[in-house]
Amino acid sequence: MLITLIVFIVAATATATLIMVIRRAIMRARQTRKAAMDLYVGMQDRATEDVCVGVYPLGTVGDRQPRRTIHGVGGGLAFDSSRNLYICDRLSRSISVYQSDSSGHVAPIRVIKGDRTGLTHVTAIALNGAGYLYALNTACPRGNVTVYEPRASGNTAPVAILHNLPPGNLHDIAIDSRDYLYIAADAPTSVTVYALGAVGQASPERRIAGPHTLLKAVSDLDFDSDDNLYVANSGHLAVFEAHVANGDVSPIRTFAGGGMIPLSLAVDPDGLTYVNELDEAQQSSRIAVFAPEASGNVSPIRVISGDYAPGDMAVNKPRTPRTQFAHWTSAIPNGDGADGTLHGEQVTLSGPMATAFYLNDDYYPDFNLPMFTPQLLSTGMVELCSGPGHSFTLNFGTPLQDPIFHLGSLASVLTFPPGTVVTRLCGDRDFAVTGNVVTGKIAPRVVIGDRLWPGDSNGSIRLTGVFDTITFTLVPNYAGGSTTEGVYFQVGGARPGSD
Repeated sequence: MLITLIVFIVAATATATLIMVIRRAIMRARQTRKAAMDLYVGMQDRATEDVCVGVYPLGTVGDRQPRRTIHGVGGGLAFDSSRNLYICDRLSRSISVYQSDSSGHVAPIRVIKGDRTGLTHVTAIALNGAGYLYALNTACPRGNVTVYEPRASGNTAPVAILHNLPPGNLHDIAIDSRDYLYIAADAPTSVTVYALGAVGQASPERRIAGPHTLLKAVSDLDFDSDDNLYVANSGHLAVFEAHVANGDVSPIRTFAGGGMIPLSLAVDPDGLTYVNELDEAQQSSRIAVFAPEASGNVSPIRVISGDYAPGDMAVNKPRTPRTQFAHWTSAIPNGDGADGTLHGEQVTLSGPMATAFYLNDDYYPDFNLPMFTPQLLSTGMVELCSGPGHSFTLNFGTPLQDPIFHLGSLASVLTFPPGTVVTRLCGDRDFAVTGNVVTGKIAPRVVIGDRLWPGDSNGSIRLTGVFDTITFTLVPNYAGGSTTEGVYFQVGGARPGSD
């Protein structure tokens, strides 16, 4: 009995020690994660009127100076996946890029500026999951959004322009985890949503507006880790379910405190909301920090104040894209099918294959061209063999929501089962979608600039719904010549519930 008791005590002590070690490790991990993130605030020194970007640790409270400042720059802020800081300047019509640890009067690592850039009165910026930079320009009639390739620099032209913007005064843009674009406008007030890959005169997919939205004089947008949309309004902040909010819909909650006017906001990964608030009576401003799930007329849990007048804000939080693309690992030239992984689970493709493969995410360059969305910087590719009676089946180890196909060099007709909802995301002139049928036409390869572009038709489509299996047929769309042709293929999507 004594031995049993001793063994029990030793085991219990060891268990308690292990739990303590695990708790300490979790606390250290949380502290490390938070220490790596800061609140970046565009500012103006109240005394000298010099502009700068101030950097505060997320736990800052009270009358404090920023831990460091980047001088001589101010405007809309955004971060890429490497946490480089992007700052737009509407007066100089430029976008400057700084390393996240920059301090003082330091030169940017890149600047986008010049007459070819299309930047006019650039008011706000955002980056998508593939690293493409979106800039809201408000000096031209109705404004536009210019899009630049990752790591763009100098007097570089945009790779795409979205012209069909909402009416009114345009204030901010933001991009959610599915790469949908949100534009905040006032007079009339709205938040307008564009689908992945919208360019040119593309119509918006949704528009959040009306008396039940409680939106008035909107000024800033951001998302939390669950992709809820936060909107700064006159008198309060409104929160919407970003992926479903449409029309005259009520927010899921609103919050405000102290009668201040919200000008800009930022949400950190723990759900804390940082709000640049203006007190018109006192002609002063502060940064109020609200608890996660704050609702109603509530006081902030802490306040940051100082000798600076704050402007736009952003947290250098990591961006985890919900949409991922297949990592192809094996395929046999002129064989049957290919294998790989997607979201860490197996994906298999059965059907006749051609001969060109980029396996193990070897760099296939053409899916980085503007005919595809999202444009993929580093990805693999498998070549399907289109021919009479050729059919294909994709099986996913985990279900895929709203899958995306990239189809390159398509001179064929691809047909899904009846009832499949197919949306053309983007593509070249002859890349067409009608119902459940995708059509491409034969065309030669052309040289544009210093690059040889792919021939035939090229573009991206999205299937609506949740799939664990996708079937389709692929038949050449030309007369004479070979009875088969190769089509370059990649597939991606999100896990259900990840958005």
